[in-house]
Amino acid sequence: MILRFLVALVLVTSVSFGHAQDDAASLLGSIQSRLAKADLIDADLQDVIIKDRYDSETLGLTHNYIRQRWQGIEVWNGDIAIHQRADGSVVEAHIGAFNRLPERVNATTPAISATSALSSVLAENLPGVATPAIIESLDGGRLIRFDATGFSDESPFAQLVYQPVDDRLRLAWNVNHYTPDGSHWWNVRIDAMTGEELDRNDWVSSCTWDHPHNDHDCAHPEDASMMPAAPNDFNVYGLPVESPSHGARSLRNAPWTLGGIASPFGWQDTNGAAGAEYTTTRGNNVWAKEDIANDNETTIGRSRWRRYARLRLPDQSGQCA
Repeated sequence: MILRFLVALVLVTSVSFGHAQDDAASLLGSIQSRLAKADLIDADLQDVIIKDRYDSETLGLTHNYIRQRWQGIEVWNGDIAIHQRADGSVVEAHIGAFNRLPERVNATTPAISATSALSSVLAENLPGVATPAIIESLDGGRLIRFDATGFSDESPFAQLVYQPVDDRLRLAWNVNHYTPDGSHWWNVRIDAMTGEELDRNDWVSSCTWDHPHNDHDCAHPEDASMMPAAPNDFNVYGLPVESPSHGARSLRNAPWTLGGIASPFGWQDTNGAAGAEYTTTRGNNVWAKEDIANDNETTIGRSRWRRYARLRLPDQSGQCA
């Protein structure tokens, strides 16, 4: 009886995975001309998977997010977003996939273990903290989860990915862990062949105002006269300005485009219908508020400024554009 159940489970899983690949292929077929313009060939797209899909009820659109892979290993931010009407016609597509994939990748089997990669990251981020035990191995060993004890109940994990470096895609472990004090939620790419840190990003952005800001002019009276001149103009603290204490605001047109496919309709429009859903610091990816109690809660007087609500969108870098 148990054997029959296991066989049935394997068959169901295989069928579901097959359907997912068929669906992805069908979606890509709907934007074939755009893929050709991006110089993408069959070899670049032979192992894609639908990473996320959801519907915008008010507009009747379906949003599909496809992740590029090579031999089962995901390409970091190698995404294709396809937005469809109910009849299947494509409204818009955003292509972030890499061409000439077979020429760019350097390996398929890691020389560094997931545990070693996590140990390296913890030595840098949390000196003295012991490497937790493995609790789960998934996706043929490409995704390793570790015990969450001591990590704010968020299980650290390491996932094999291909990290873009110049014109190459280097096999890496993306090590993800939340710090006990909630001040950081790190994604760190560790080269799976050498152990070198390739890149990192933090899902948390915060300022505790615990360092002097007297060297900066915080008044910026010129800001008052800089009103948006066009619907997509935003008066923002644009990169590399970190905060009001580090520089003045500037008018930027559609600044969310710097985030790739993270915000297909802009920051404050969540469904593509005419008009923004929000006119505050809440948008399609983040609800930014003060964390008065420093407890990462969203109750009255408290909020998740430090700890972002998890993104629905597949942007691996956690960009909030």
